[in-house]
Amino acid sequence: MYRPLFAIGLLALVFGCCFPLANPGRMPRDGPAVSPQAPADLRNVRDVAAFLRSHAPPRVADELIRLVRPSIRLRHAPESQSPRRPAPIQLGGAPELPPELTWPTHDGYPLSFIAQVRLEGISNLCPQCPLPTQGILFFFYDAQGSPWGFDPADAPRWRVLYQPGVSRVARREPPKTAPGTAFPAVALIPTLEWVPPPLDSASASHLAVTTQEQAHWLAACEALDPDTTPNAPKHRLLGWPDQVQGDMQLQCALTSNGLNTGNPSGYSDPRAKLLGASAADWTLFLQIDSDDTARMMWGDAGRLYFWIRNADLARKDFSKVWLVLQCY
Repeated sequence: MYRPLFAIGLLALVFGCCFPLANPGRMPRDGPAVSPQAPADLRNVRDVAAFLRSHAPPRVADELIRLVRPSIRLRHAPESQSPRRPAPIQLGGAPELPPELTWPTHDGYPLSFIAQVRLEGISNLCPQCPLPTQGILFFFYDAQGSPWGFDPADAPRWRVLYQPGVSRVARREPPKTAPGTAFPAVALIPTLEWVPPPLDSASASHLAVTTQEQAHWLAACEALDPDTTPNAPKHRLLGWPDQVQGDMQLQCALTSNGLNTGNPSGYSDPRAKLLGASAADWTLFLQIDSDDTARMMWGDAGRLYFWIRNADLARKDFSKVWLVLQCY
């Protein structure tokens, strides 16, 4: 059963709150330095909501709260942990594919297997997340060619597949013809977070926020980020991205409709204004960071971002996913 996406915004509006927040994107730090004290219990939604509201510009606080989304943060499982069942999320290794599913290819070469997500575990953790409640999602990418997602012709170079049932799946090793881009298996542990939008995203860029207000908001978000491990990979499912180079919603809306966004011509094209009106329809699907343990390096310590339209997610149509690679 699919859980409607509108319930997410309704939940945020009703409770006016969020859970541990991720960095909402790079923003100026002008204005007085602030070191806010986060609530002691980040699971207490009322305390977290009060904290967030106290650092949000009052005139746009309600709108920012409505944009808060649930996100599943994915961290490495302890090495000593030996789960009896398959990990709910796995990077690399051998995916659990049904026999009838063909390994995706591009130009005759197999795409690299990036991750799989067992949805039952996610549904139990986040009933309000807009995902199917059963089955497995598989994410593939051309790790050899490393497309950035600027060129509309790149669309066949990544793939997201969905298997509704799990009774007939079995581990399948990557094809031997893969050109050195198979990754070791790394189990990930999911935890629920609530994340705010980047202020430069298509969904929030219309808000009139001053530089000083941005600085206070960013400091509050950083205070609520529970990750204290230096350089820990930031993998996540759904929510909002941990941006490296700015907004991606507009890029997805334009490039998926045939405009090359690798240079200014795509953004100045006469069709860009009309296509850009739908930019806020795109939502983060999966974010995969560079990860030493998984031997994944995206550009210069960058991240892969799989994006999907809200309507396609609601229909379980994973054939039109767009991908963006950003790095430092």
